[in-house]
Amino acid sequence: MSEYELVYLASEYINRTWQLLQFWASVSFGLLAVSYLAAKHLNLAMAVMLTLLYCSFTLFIMTMLGLNGEVVDGFISDLAGLDSKDAGSPLTSQGAQKIVTTSPGPLPMALIVSAFFGTFVSTLYFLWRSFLSTHKTQNPDTLNEKSSL
Repeated sequence: MSEYELVYLASEYINRTWQLLQFWASVSFGLLAVSYLAAKHLNLAMAVMLTLLYCSFTLFIMTMLGLNGEVVDGFISDLAGLDSKDAGSPLTSQGAQKIVTTSPGPLPMALIVSAFFGTFVSTLYFLWRSFLSTHKTQNPDTLNEKSSL
């Protein structure tokens, strides 16, 4: 593949990763809104179902993010290979050179991962906190009953 094609494909996968993160964040904040606004209407079955769906969705997003990261790493390796094959003809674009020489270090990656898992744990915590605080005065036997809307 040419330098242009590799840079374009790497850019597309980076954009896909960003879109996945935005979609996941939107779902997370949506669950926070549901937890707050509809807590009195949630029963135990719905809270468990929301938890399982959110965990499954997060696992799917993590898998897709990992796959996209590996694909981008492959494109960057291919770009580096183009640069080293022809010593007389290095990468021509500044963008391609920056992609090869610049990547997030351990600290930025740790911050991204911390924010991802922090949001995940906080969202689940808030869901269950809202559910339990709304239903704490009720008899535990009534948690499974259907609530009226």
